[in-house]
Amino acid sequence: MIGDKKQKGFTFVEMLITAVVFSIIFGTAMTVLASAAKIQKYNLSQQQLLDQSSYAIEYMARALRMAKQGGSAACTGGTNYNITTDSNRIDFVNYKGVCQHFLWDSTSGQIKVGGGDFSSDTPLTSSRYTINNLTFTKNGDSLGDTLQPRVTIFMEMQDNRLPQNKPIIKLQTTVSQRNLDKK
Repeated sequence: MIGDKKQKGFTFVEMLITAVVFSIIFGTAMTVLASAAKIQKYNLSQQQLLDQSSYAIEYMARALRMAKQGGSAACTGGTNYNITTDSNRIDFVNYKGVCQHFLWDSTSGQIKVGGGDFSSDTPLTSSRYTINNLTFTKNGDSLGDTLQPRVTIFMEMQDNRLPQNKPIIKLQTTVSQRNLDKK
């Protein structure tokens, strides 16, 4: 009755099937984990891009809102704001009465601020980000009109760190000057 004994254990085929099923489950789990890490990196980059662009646009908006009326002929040509013909630089007289400007340096891809207490143009945005576009438009800027002086800022920014699928953000805001022009 030696043949009646059942031996306990696994056959080679059972071991092979178990190994294949385990490797499929492990491979799928690793793919999901790698995908989740990639999505998290993109989301973090998008959030940091939003923080940087919000800071830059709020900084410019606050300064332009506080600009003094009229300005000096040397700084703004006698208007509230002077925007260059390519619309990527704006000159104004800040709340301290000093000529100041914001500009898009397309070479470095940064927004720069100059004038005022600055000895030269200072980057407002990090070199980690590239400004693809920065434009200023103005309305109601003529002295003696009844329109509220206002500037519209449009900015497009992207993150440089990711090798592909770089997040891009486009922001636009309109800022009105605190006081109407004097008649």
